[in-house]
Amino acid sequence: MKEAKDEGAEFMVTPCPLCHMSLDIYQERAGRAVQAELNLPILHLPQLLGLAMGVPAKDLGLSRHMIPVDSIAKAVERNDRKTSA
Repeated sequence: MKEAKDEGAEFMVTPCPLCHMSLDIYQERAGRAVQAELNLPILHLPQLLGLAMGVPAKDLGLSRHMIPVDSIAKAVERNDRKTSA
């Protein structure tokens, strides 16, 4: 996660539910191990697909994340508005 963030990643996506939970829940502990504040949003692949298809963020459980993913949902919504105009 540190390398991804250092290289400019705004978030990460994983298809594995266990990986998603681990990366989100234990991110603070991982940051301490690498002496960095990671604060990198992690999405489960179906959540990203749902956002891309216009499913509301509340229906995808995005509010349950430990690391907020609001910025991703807002970016997808902005992109939707641009493409539909």
